[in-house]
Amino acid sequence: MSAKTKLALLDNRPRRRAAQLTQSLRLGVALLGAVYFGYYYWLLHRILLGEAISPEEMVRADGGFQLVEGVQFVIVLLAFLAFALWLYRAYQNVHRLPQTDPAHSESMAGWSWVIPLLNLWYPYLILQEIGHYFSRFTNSAMAHTPRWKALLLSWCILHIGIFILGPVVRSMAKLPVDNLAALHRFALVILLDQALIMASAVVTLAILKTMVPLEHNVAATHAALRATSELSESTTKGIE
Repeated sequence: MSAKTKLALLDNRPRRRAAQLTQSLRLGVALLGAVYFGYYYWLLHRILLGEAISPEEMVRADGGFQLVEGVQFVIVLLAFLAFALWLYRAYQNVHRLPQTDPAHSESMAGWSWVIPLLNLWYPYLILQEIGHYFSRFTNSAMAHTPRWKALLLSWCILHIGIFILGPVVRSMAKLPVDNLAALHRFALVILLDQALIMASAVVTLAILKTMVPLEHNVAATHAALRATSELSESTTKGIE
């Protein structure tokens, strides 16, 4: 039995479920944010057109803006951590499969999220490798299907788009409240940000759903391989 075959695969189901749950929450909060920020944009648009808006209505809008933004920050952070932990565990299992030669160390699946510039495309490369080796190990064509390739490319583009737009949103958030035209543009940028977050959550959920049967088959195939190898070793020792 090879050294890799002796290692049992790590159970990634709890992490995958956590990633699916938090991505669903991320999608829901982004949808709520899009509705609310759309309302905020509409209010500012009315003011710019010369329509009178009561101070109480603007105060409520500003308060709601801060609340939605705060809740979304927490959910997005949890979704990021859950997905990163799932990715790290999945890449650990790639390293435990026989006849694999991953391009990166296990720890790179974690570091790839925090190293500047590398974090733009390295998680995408890690995802590619996971799909490739899991498919090869189970004799599946999943990693070579147009759908899988489109999902990964879409995920990467959205990931980069959100990463680039984030600093723009944070800088525009410091605009003076009396600059209505600038706030109007800011609300529009936030709506774009919400659209990217929603699209990213949908694509991430599709990736995780695609991985469910593949991870199951990898675990089952590897367990059967270990059992066969152990039985073969026991038989050989018995003969000796």
